[in-house]
Parts: sequence; structure tokens; C-alpha cells
Amino acid sequence: MKIDGLDLLIKPTLECNARCIYCHSMKPAKKMTLDVLDTLFKKAADYGKRKGLSTISVNWHGGEPMLMGAGFYRDALEIQDKYFTRDQVLHGMQSNACLYKGEVREALKELMNEKTMGASFDPFHPTRGLIKGGDSFPDALEGSLAMMQDGFSVDMIYVIHKKSLDVVREVYHFFKNMRVQGVLFHPLEEYPGKEYRLEPDDLAVFLRRLWEVWEEDDYELDISPLSEWRAFLKDREPIDSCDFGLPSGSSLHVTVSPEGNLYPCPRFQDRDQCCIGNIRDMTFDEIEAHPYASLVVNKKTNLNPECRACKFVHLCRSGCIATHDETGKTRWCQGLKDFFTFLVAKENIRDADLQYSRESAECVSGKGCDCESGQCG
Repeated sequence: MKIDGLDLLIKPTLECNARCIYCHSMKPAKKMTLDVLDTLFKKAADYGKRKGLSTISVNWHGGEPMLMGAGFYRDALEIQDKYFTRDQVLHGMQSNACLYKGEVREALKELMNEKTMGASFDPFHPTRGLIKGGDSFPDALEGSLAMMQDGFSVDMIYVIHKKSLDVVREVYHFFKNMRVQGVLFHPLEEYPGKEYRLEPDDLAVFLRRLWEVWEEDDYELDISPLSEWRAFLKDREPIDSCDFGLPSGSSLHVTVSPEGNLYPCPRFQDRDQCCIGNIRDMTFDEIEAHPYASLVVNKKTNLNPECRACKFVHLCRSGCIATHDETGKTRWCQGLKDFFTFLVAKENIRDADLQYSRESAECVSGKGCDCESGQCG
């Protein structure tokens, strides 16, 4: 397949100023050197030129990327200018927004040419504390509003936990009244404590209540994954995401760790699984040819028989592969089925309509994953 895009998710540090109760990505504090970043940009520019790419996308992630400080991002822009024009690299960032102030704010206003930022907080429960003590919500809210004041479109991530079930309406209207660009609702995973632990049936209840609040509001706010599911049911739009759809195989997606290690997605970097190699030792042509580079797409087209036979396959496609159990199904399977059952009954959707898609028949044909190591299943 012809590659027509390069998307880099760069984690310049895994350190964080927050201590969210459910975080699974905290690692020893390491920071990306400018030499690693220079090598990354140089090789990306060479690859993009040979592939005829007009732009590449960079999403700064972490840890907390703003901990790198203003100097790092000013240096990053200087390094970028060695290999690209300013309009060839489209920058975004996912942050807790607490540090968006002072010199960091000024440096990011210059770097973030796409004018999009991602933030995340919990407005009703103390799930996201700060290392210095206290809850991160006041600082995160202040930072998010400052981003919007500076002309950024802010997309929010809200982590669904057990106590979220009691504040669905409040959460929805809080973010709507903030005038965020959209909200991604992501279920809490791998949390041992009963107080916040989310079970599949809890997820079904939350999604059902959220849909009803959203419907009352005439679907005003862009919320994922509900917006994608509604677009499929209403207009048969295929879901283009790595969670509940089939991500485009025509773009090369690479996650880069502080040391320059390469992964097919940030979830595998969090767990240090399925490492492709290191940017200092590989070209992007070698990265593209590596089996792990197409791992997500391959897994999404190699569904197990039960998933392929499920009438909701085009709404779920086995979920995020990082949540798969030993059978190849997402741990949220039953909760999603319960919600989809509610949804199709409410919207009077026929089973035949669920099977119709603009995607090719290959999307669930089970063509087979190139990875035979077994460690990524």
C-alpha cells in the first residue's frame, strides 16, 4: 500500500507533574536529548521527501510534555527549521494543561501551528492529584482556558470510572459549557481498587446515560466514540480509529520514546512491548517494513471468528488491541454489546443495516497478522 502520511507521537519525557490514581505509564524520569530529536526530524524529512509527503504530523505526548520546558521546544523548532519549512510539520500536544503558563505558554504558541491541544481532567472527583499535593483540577482548568484564550481548539479526555456513573449529566454539560472542541470518553483500565474500578456492565450504563443526555441536547457536543457510532448508524460512515474502527493503513504511525525507541502505538510504549527498534539505528523505510509497524491494522483485520460473526462488528471491531484478552476480544466486550443492543433498539436499526458498510470485505476477513512472536496478542 502506498504511504501517504507520517504521524509521529513523540514522548520527550515519561515524567509527570501529576499522580493520577489510574496511571499505568509512569516510568523512571528520562528526557529526550536534542541529538535524538535531530536524528528523528532528519530521517523523517528524508522519508517524507522521497514519499512525496507535503506534511507530517507531530503529537507531543508523555508523561507530561510541558515538563520539558520552553527551551526544549524553542530548540525543537530550530532543529525542525534545518529540515522542514514551518508549514510542513503540523504540531499538536496532549497535556494535563497545568503548566501552560509563562515561558512555556509563549514557546508553545509559536510551535503549535495547528492550534489544537488535548487536555484532560476530572471536574468532580479527586482522581488526578499533583505531586506537590492537592488536586490538579484548578491548574488544569486554568491552563485549558488559557489555551482557548490563545486561540487553540481544545479536545478533552475524560476517564470513565465507577463514580462517573452518578455524574454523567454534570460531566457532559461541564465540558459543553467550557466550549471544548470535543471530548473523548475513555474507560478506566487495570485499576485494582473497588472505589473507582470500572466493570464492563458499568461501561454500558455510563454510555447509555451519556447517549440519553447527548440526545436531549440534540447531539450538540462532539463526543467520541458516540459521534463515530452515530455517524455509522445514520450515514454508514466507516469508523476510522484504532479503538472501534479500522485505522488507515496508508499512514505510518510511530510512537517515539525519550530514548528514541519506536513502537506501533503509545499503549505498547507504556508497556514496553512490540518495540520496532531505535531511530538512531533505523531508517523510516526499515520502520515501515517492520511487522510491528502494521500491527494495529493487521490485528484489526484478523479478528477471531466470534468477533467476525458478531452483528456489532462494524461498531466495535474487537476494540483497542491493547485491551484484548487471550481470546482476542476486548475486556469491554459484554459491556459494549449491552450498549449496542440498547442503541439499535432505541434507534430502530435493522440487523441488515448494521452489516452494511463502505469498507471493503477485507476489513474483517481474517487475512492474518504478520507478527508471529505471540507477545503482542
